[in-house]
Amino acid sequence: MNNRAFNKKLKRFIELLTNKQTICLLIFFIACYPVFFFRLHLPSIRMWDESRLAVNALEMTLNGNWIVTYFDGQPDLWNTKPPLLIWLIALCMKLFGYNEFSLRLPSALAAISTTLIVVFFCKNYFHDLKMGLISGLVLITSTGFIGEHVARTADYDAMLVLWMTVYSLSYFAYLHSKTPRKNFYLAITTVALVLAVMTKSIAGLLALPALIIYTAYQKKLKEILISPQSYYSAIFFIALILGYYFLREHYSPGYLKSVINNEITGRYSTNLEGHNAPFTYYMNELKYKFVPWIYLFPIGCVIEYFNKSKKIKSFSIFGLLYFTCYWLIISSAKTKLPWYDAPLYPIASLVIGIGLSQILNSLLNYYQIKDLFKRQLMAGLIIASIFFIPYIDTVYYRIYKNKGIIYDWSHPSNPQLMYGEYFEKMSIFIPKVTRFSVVDNTEYNAHLMFYIKVANLGDYSIKSTSFEKSLTKNEVVVTCDSEAKADLEEHYELETLHTNHPCHTFAIKIVKP
Repeated sequence: MNNRAFNKKLKRFIELLTNKQTICLLIFFIACYPVFFFRLHLPSIRMWDESRLAVNALEMTLNGNWIVTYFDGQPDLWNTKPPLLIWLIALCMKLFGYNEFSLRLPSALAAISTTLIVVFFCKNYFHDLKMGLISGLVLITSTGFIGEHVARTADYDAMLVLWMTVYSLSYFAYLHSKTPRKNFYLAITTVALVLAVMTKSIAGLLALPALIIYTAYQKKLKEILISPQSYYSAIFFIALILGYYFLREHYSPGYLKSVINNEITGRYSTNLEGHNAPFTYYMNELKYKFVPWIYLFPIGCVIEYFNKSKKIKSFSIFGLLYFTCYWLIISSAKTKLPWYDAPLYPIASLVIGIGLSQILNSLLNYYQIKDLFKRQLMAGLIIASIFFIPYIDTVYYRIYKNKGIIYDWSHPSNPQLMYGEYFEKMSIFIPKVTRFSVVDNTEYNAHLMFYIKVANLGDYSIKSTSFEKSLTKNEVVVTCDSEAKADLEEHYELETLHTNHPCHTFAIKIVKP
């Protein structure tokens, strides 16, 4: 009996492995791997906001405070966002060590999860895997999604995009569901909404205007407003979010005031830190970061609107409203940064993928290809021909050849960002130099702070200083700052121990009078 049960399970497992859909999904997952994980440890930690989150997470693992985030030993009132991402980074650091891979792993996992959600949404809701695979391929070949500050860096946006995509799609399914699963979709929407806010504060709510407008368009606002489940969800959301914010205010007085100044009145109504741009900024960004797919978005909307399927027609309207509302919100804000458009890509990719799938079906029908094998083979070849060049451009030229730097807003050649790589070279070429001072005259360098803190957890004794502070004879100093180097050469006689431009290691031989 046991053997018979085992043989039956083995047979089902083999059937699953040889199932065409399983094979397609496996191939797609393999294609995703290099996009999100290959050379994930490269380059060294970026300045904004990656390096600050790195310090936050590192200090969290050391001080054990999982409510209040710290920066340089003090409660962080500059970065006021809730700590969901920092918790995940800290967990990865405990599991895999204090390194770039641990830092970026949560973002990469969030990005690949978003991609798979796009695929499975089409498979389960529209019952069309091909549609999902095409949508997923559009997404993973979009520079704005996989590039700087999103899928491959330890910033908030990949995690934010995941939860915003989940609650938007689950709400769409909830609104159109008449099955017992309706409440399940609402529960998913509520939990994802909580997680979106716990990731990036008020930014997690920016898809709500589109959802409200779409609900009104579907003439279901009254249904939502009189539903008890809606109020249960609202109470759950408010209790968790306010609970965290008040708890943090209790342990770090002044936190709520900083949140209001930074997250609510700051970024939208005022230009923070000089990040201003014209209203058309994000449309211009999309022309670069979403090429060539952005040009297919309006075509997809039109094709889907006239589709016989009510589900597809409804989603075309939903996608257009989502894209337009979110774009208008971020374009109207006074503070504009390149990665604020990241939540647009998954929904836009779905609209484009569904449209391309419809075109493909029409093409196969036009040529009257009815044999299932020939039809699937032809569809596979056409999909491969469409995505081959964008995929190779992404994986080979942008990730492999460019050392993981896809779209680097913070400029990888910036000397401030060279310390991590240089410390590694020092451990190889001058391994006996473990006690030294880093001279850097820049006002803020969280990148340097992280690498010093990590090195000091081991056998190193490194301190950060500026030129104005006195240095002594025989002291070893390191700098990647050209201004600091010039100051050192002016006031000290130096012996060069190692150089890897623009970074240098010197021993001070004589203090000049």
